[in-house]
Amino acid sequence: MPLSVLFFLIVLLAPIPTTASGPATIQLKASLGTVSFPHEKHQAVVPSCETCHHKGVEKGACHHCHEATSGAPQGKDAFHKVCRGCHEKTAGPTQCSGCHHKQ
Repeated sequence: MPLSVLFFLIVLLAPIPTTASGPATIQLKASLGTVSFPHEKHQAVVPSCETCHHKGVEKGACHHCHEATSGAPQGKDAFHKVCRGCHEKTAGPTQCSGCHHKQ
């Protein structure tokens, strides 16, 4: 079998990389009211999962480190720094009530 045919078969049969999608929306409980986080919408505009999941998605939910590991910023502080910082640059909501909703 010619080398070019073998290469073509390897490329053709290789698994196609896909982007992990995660849930469409994530409900984040907070003292000021639940944040209904549109995960799917953010995936469409954020260039890389590592932008938010800086330790990798496989490490689990944010609170596994941010609420449980000494030295890690609290989840509230991490979200406000990353989310609000990005929203300030992209005209997203920056007022508390723009994300937090009492139920």
